[in-house]
Amino acid sequence: MTDAKPTDYSALISKAEKAVAAKAGGDRRDPTAGPGRRRQVLVAALAGVTVFALAWVSSQLAPPGKGAVARDLDKAVELARNAVDDARKTTGELPATLPNAALASVVSYEPTGTQYRLAATIMGVRVTLEPNGSKTVDMGVQE
Repeated sequence: MTDAKPTDYSALISKAEKAVAAKAGGDRRDPTAGPGRRRQVLVAALAGVTVFALAWVSSQLAPPGKGAVARDLDKAVELARNAVDDARKTTGELPATLPNAALASVVSYEPTGTQYRLAATIMGVRVTLEPNGSKTVDMGVQE
């Protein structure tokens, strides 16, 4: 009895598949290359999706810019102006406090005689409506 060495049949099978494909005029690619390439494409796609997801999450967690804060404060001041003007139309005089309690937590209201001043400050941005009707936006103010 002789010592039989284990034979690597995968190389022989691969060689036979290449020979059959060459005779048949079919696909001449290495038949073992497919799954590895698919794996590379899958890994690259997953990496791309992961990078996109992380970028999206970080953008959602970032604080809003000063421009966005200024626009939001401007809307709050306008809503407060409408509430004060509606109250004045109803009673004939300025209300003692801002009629909308939700806005009062963000907008300060200072009545003086027949006029009033509104101001809102958040994150270093202040929007002010002066008694003469002019509106100013200040960036970088101390709260």
